[in-house]
Amino acid sequence: MKTDFENKKILIMPTERIWLHDKIDETLYFKKWSNLLNNSNLLNFIEDNNIFIYFYPSKQLNEYIDRFKFKSKNIKIVNNVQDLIIDSSLLVTDYSNIYMTFASMLKPVIYYQFDLDEYNKYHKNNLILFGKVLTDEEDVVNRIIGYTNMNYKIEKIYKQKINNFFDLEEL
Repeated sequence: MKTDFENKKILIMPTERIWLHDKIDETLYFKKWSNLLNNSNLLNFIEDNNIFIYFYPSKQLNEYIDRFKFKSKNIKIVNNVQDLIIDSSLLVTDYSNIYMTFASMLKPVIYYQFDLDEYNKYHKNNLILFGKVLTDEEDVVNRIIGYTNMNYKIEKIYKQKINNFFDLEEL
C-alpha cells in the first residue's frame, strides 16, 4: 500500500557511549542500532512508502562507521545533521539532547533506551521526556510506523508537555 506522507525523512541519532571500545561490533550498542536499522518490518515499510532514514552516529563511531551495514538503499549514513533537523519529521534517539530541538518544533521523538542502567552508571540522565521511552526493537519499529501513518502528528499528552515547557501557545 503506497501512501503519500507529508515528509519522508526520519532522523536516527544515538548518543555516544564513553565505555565503548575497539571491538565495537561486539557491543550491545552496535548490535541494537544495527538490528533496528536492518529490521525487516521497518525496511519493508520504508521501501514500500519511499521513506528515508538518515542515521547520524556519534562522532565516536566515525572510525567504525564502515562496520554498519544496511540492507536498504533507503537508509543513509550522514555526517552533517543541520538540514536534517529541520527537514526530518521524526527523531529516534536514546539520550541525545537534539530531542529538545525536535520538541520545540512540535515534532515527535521516540527514545530507544535499551541500555538505561548501563548509561546511568556513567552519565546523569536529566531527560525531560517529550515522547515514549522504549526498550524493545519491535516497539520502536511499530512506533515509527504509527507516527508515519499519522503524518507525524504528536500526541496530545506530549504536545501539552512541550507547550508548557517551552511556554508555547496552545496549537
